[in-house]
Amino acid sequence: MMLKTTLSQALNSACCRQTQKFHELCYEILHDKIYKIAYSYSKTDAKDLTHDIFLKIFGLDINKLKPHADYIEPYLLGIARYYCITYVKKKKILEDISEYQLKDKGYQPNSFSKMDMENALKSIPKRQAIAVKMKSEGFTIKEIAEAMTSSEGAIKTLIYNARTKIKKYFKD
Repeated sequence: MMLKTTLSQALNSACCRQTQKFHELCYEILHDKIYKIAYSYSKTDAKDLTHDIFLKIFGLDINKLKPHADYIEPYLLGIARYYCITYVKKKKILEDISEYQLKDKGYQPNSFSKMDMENALKSIPKRQAIAVKMKSEGFTIKEIAEAMTSSEGAIKTLIYNARTKIKKYFKD
């Protein structure tokens, strides 16, 4: 309870000149907890995740954090959890493209062998395959655009073109 109060007090007293002091205290108090969260999601990337999470936390506007001062520690740990979950989802999608199953109105996912689907995905550009895979996994166009650092319109075009090419692949 004492750590939570200290962090809350540091946030409430922080102004533009004391931001570094708040960040140092935040790092000191939350480093081990955030590392444990990151480790629970990815043992191999825990250090990198921890680093990225602190960069994200330090990039937050202190004035926007002040309304959450009473529960700042759980709030920041929630950010860490969300970041880890998003990281794992994106990593899984990028690694599992070969296990893709087309979920489109015209096709039954189980009607093609895994090898057929892998060949179809190999026949289209990698960015298109990634976009279609992410969409089939339930990501929104906006999330896919952020993950692939593209505009939403570009992602819609990628998905449309990929599906068109995959349909053509199976018709031929």
